[in-house]
Amino acid sequence: MKLGSIMWGSYIPPLIQASKELEWLELNMRSIRDLEDLAVREKFLSYLRHEADVLLLFPPMNEVRDELVPQIEEISKVVPLNGCNYRPASTELDKPEA
Repeated sequence: MKLGSIMWGSYIPPLIQASKELEWLELNMRSIRDLEDLAVREKFLSYLRHEADVLLLFPPMNEVRDELVPQIEEISKVVPLNGCNYRPASTELDKPEA
């Protein structure tokens, strides 16, 4: 299974380490900071569109995340999206209500 993920940078190393014990799982994870680089962003979005089996989304709120919303919405039409946030029942991409 190929899992693409956008999440907090500090979550990535332990998840990569844990995934080494699961031969069937391929993780391709990026932080919002990683995606500030446009070349990295385009390559990762291409991976999500063409290779990923699922997208795990747990991004912080900032302007880069806001820029990604249209692409993530488009990708989520063909790749299952699992959104993790502080509103567990929600996988919405819009900003949480204040």
